[in-house]
Amino acid sequence: MITNELIKERFIVQTLIPDLDRIKADQLSRLHGVPERARRLFDIPAIRTALQGQKRTVTAANGNVVITEQVDKRIRYLDMRRLGNVRIYNKVLFPLIYRSALARIHYGFTEEVRRNIREKLTEACRIVGTIKLT
Repeated sequence: MITNELIKERFIVQTLIPDLDRIKADQLSRLHGVPERARRLFDIPAIRTALQGQKRTVTAANGNVVITEQVDKRIRYLDMRRLGNVRIYNKVLFPLIYRSALARIHYGFTEEVRRNIREKLTEACRIVGTIKLT
């Protein structure tokens, strides 16, 4: 059974995942511009490896979507002006999530989008067979 909550969950995931991928790509590109002082303080290759291997979990239930990614703690320190001033975390994360993604989630969930997602989910159910959702 395809419910409105399932459609809403799918829309939110489809909206946020590309943005999270874009955040990761931007953070990786900013690691190339780390000042020498920060390079001495932090293991930049290890941070790059941690960024590339971030694990993402998506949990959706009852109309709520939780996307969790583990972030290397050293990335936050690279943001600090006295340590690195790389602007790898807040400068990347907040504009994309709070300005762009939330607006698309809030205003982009139109009837046309709902109908399109419902059709895709219905087709997926037909292909797989009967799916029992609890």
